Amino acid sequence: ALLATGNLKEGIKFCKETLALNPDNRTCKSYLIVAEQKLRLPPTQINTQLLEQDKKLSETLAQHLQDSKWNEGINLLNTYIASHPKDYTAYLKRAYFFECQRNQTAAINDYTKVLELYPCQRNALEARAQAFLTKKQPGRAVDNLVKLVRVTPYHWNLRYRLAYALLDQKNFPASAREYNGLLLIYPHSVEALMGRAEVFLRTGKNKNAIADIKKAISYSPERSASFHYKLGVAYKQAGDLKLSKDEIAVSKKMGYDPKDF
Repeated sequence: ALLATGNLKEGIKFCKETLALNPDNRTCKSYLIVAEQKLRLPPTQINTQLLEQDKKLSETLAQHLQDSKWNEGINLLNTYIASHPKDYTAYLKRAYFFECQRNQTAAINDYTKVLELYPCQRNALEARAQAFLTKKQPGRAVDNLVKLVRVTPYHWNLRYRLAYALLDQKNFPASAREYNGLLLIYPHSVEALMGRAEVFLRTGKNKNAIADIKKAISYSPERSASFHYKLGVAYKQAGDLKLSKDEIAVSKKMGYDPKDF
């Protein structure tokens, strides 16, 4: 808007502030180039991905990944980071090696370092959120997921993970709001229906939970073994023990055993 109304200097300032949060914002980079060209200013150099320019190092790291030589790759990156502490791509690369070792704690530390440099760097936000989910700590993923959803509100998987994380935090109104948003976009999503049903169950709205679970069963009968079990739980909470027993029997007949999940 600033550029369109001729406020080029203000637009340049805003672009630089945005790129300080996320250096990968391509639209902002394009606007910055256009504005600087119009004012005949020297172009701002925004090149933080020095690692990608070192072809020999990149090829060696790729080979270490292919050969599952995680420690060798990490040692190389440790040396590189010591001399390039602000190259965020190196932290992302090292975090990936840590992920390969299933060392989520070390990976999270590297994602955090990236976000200290660039608070809205999307890859780091998404990867750190996923790492928390992998560690079965969905509540700690909430802040990252909120930022991501603000940027891409129609991204189904992000909203679903946010709804689940809020449920884990026992923030039931916020979780229900996210599931409602998902169902506005994808009204036949059985995952969103079952997620919202779980919110209803935990807040004592058993009739609502039963209605959502029945919809999920009708939309995806071939995947409904666990849904029937959850419906049995909902009927039990609602005080209808006969229907509860019937639904749990259906789920067992379909091969579902809650102990396996």
